[in-house]
Amino acid sequence: MSDREKALDKIRKLLRLSKSANEHEAANAAARAAELMAQHELSEAELRVTDGDVKAEPIGDEKIDGETHKSASNWKGVVANGLAKSMGCRMYWTGGAIKIFGRTSNIQAVSYTYQYLIAEIERLCDERWATVKGQTWDHPKAWRMGFRLGASQTVYSRLVQQAVQKEAQQKVASKMFELAGAASVQSQALVLVKRDELEVINAYKAKSKGFKSKGYASTKSASGYHEGRAAGEGISLGGGKGLKGATRALKGE
Repeated sequence: MSDREKALDKIRKLLRLSKSANEHEAANAAARAAELMAQHELSEAELRVTDGDVKAEPIGDEKIDGETHKSASNWKGVVANGLAKSMGCRMYWTGGAIKIFGRTSNIQAVSYTYQYLIAEIERLCDERWATVKGQTWDHPKAWRMGFRLGASQTVYSRLVQQAVQKEAQQKVASKMFELAGAASVQSQALVLVKRDELEVINAYKAKSKGFKSKGYASTKSASGYHEGRAAGEGISLGGGKGLKGATRALKGE
């Protein structure tokens, strides 16, 4: 098993653990999985710097959900879109299925995390509905769909913000290496990470010419939607901790 496969296998196991009924254990597992994803991305780039024969992973696409979604399930696309943007990929619909476009390992990481987040939103939806049913005039199906949509939109916003923070961390780390006066492996790796992401973005622009935009379902339950928005704030996303290793390296930690 290659180092890449070992890293992905560990991430997959952590995300399975993140479905634990123990909320603290689940949150820790999800956070650790996100940290490993960031570390893996940076370590792959470092390997390419030190060994000229190592090439970037190929760019491609993969369906991450076996279902064919109707408009009522478009909330899942919101989650997938946020994950794709936070992991250097892009998401699109084809024939009602969700596809992720990007580097092989990143697509797999999106897929693993997607399964976790969808299950977490469904779990929270079930838990919250059990406490509010009988207290709302909204139809159960409408309330639950409103909850899912609200939670997915909150998760999307948090994931996009996480991507912004990740880019900011990369810039700070690169600047610190520059000020240290060393063209280090880490600083070159950070440049490669950014270059890889730009290549994916440009490749997707070429592929997506002629794609039609897909609208997302609106909610018929304001109360369900607001409950979902609030619940989405508590879902563990982990997030980008591995990039901090670049700045720690300067301090000899």
